[in-house]
Amino acid sequence: WTSLVIFPNPNLLIEITVT
Repeated sequence: WTSLVIFPNPNLLIEITVT
């Protein structure tokens, strides 16, 4: 699986795990 870290906002951290 691949772990993707996206920063849509400087104060927001969303980690999306793609299998």
